[in-house]
Amino acid sequence: MRVGTRKFACSCILAFIADTIALFASLPERERTALEARCRRLKIPAQSFLYHEGQAGDAVYVLVSGRVGIWSGGERGDPVLLAILGPGEMFGEMAILSNERVRTASTQALSKVEVIQILRADIEALRQRFPRISDVFIEALLRLVQRLTTQVSELSELDSTTRLYRQLWRLGEVYEKRRVGAEIPISQQQLASMTGVGLRITNRVLNEARAEGVLETGKKRIVVNDWTVVRRRAGLRFRPG
Repeated sequence: MRVGTRKFACSCILAFIADTIALFASLPERERTALEARCRRLKIPAQSFLYHEGQAGDAVYVLVSGRVGIWSGGERGDPVLLAILGPGEMFGEMAILSNERVRTASTQALSKVEVIQILRADIEALRQRFPRISDVFIEALLRLVQRLTTQVSELSELDSTTRLYRQLWRLGEVYEKRRVGAEIPISQQQLASMTGVGLRITNRVLNEARAEGVLETGKKRIVVNDWTVVRRRAGLRFRPG
């Protein structure tokens, strides 16, 4: 994997983080300046892996642009796509905060991406000098736990069709494409994997939606024509404006 990297001595890195992760914005200027000095910005080619499951966790990342996929397993079959993350998301924090220090999943660039990288050694040094910096990474871990809890809850409480439509709704947000005719670059296999629904059922649900004109499907793409229907079938209520 080739990466382009350079250290920034300006406020542009943390300005981006502060806009997307509230706890960074809440840090005092001294802590923010110290953290900024340890940040590196990396450019990752599409389809490259930032790290693999089982490797030592030596850094945490914040996604600046592009999309990354979080994968698990694969030793006894196809790996499972757990999530797709968009700009502003932090990932890799589990290995940073865990005593085991081992990656529990693999992360792949689904497109060209830019990330902010902060090495584990730098984080540990900063946490000793500035204890409040720990709050940022703990908050990120809590968000991860919340996301996983929601996934487990939906697996047990929602039927397959509802879960598929809910995942489509989320992907519209991740790709910022909740508009008519916008293309979401995901295959039916990946959608099935993320939702925990068999491919046969996924194909049936999407084929029915396609016949109704709700969406269109192609090779590694889904185009939604009616987000109102998607939201309704996802079991999500519209909030009054």
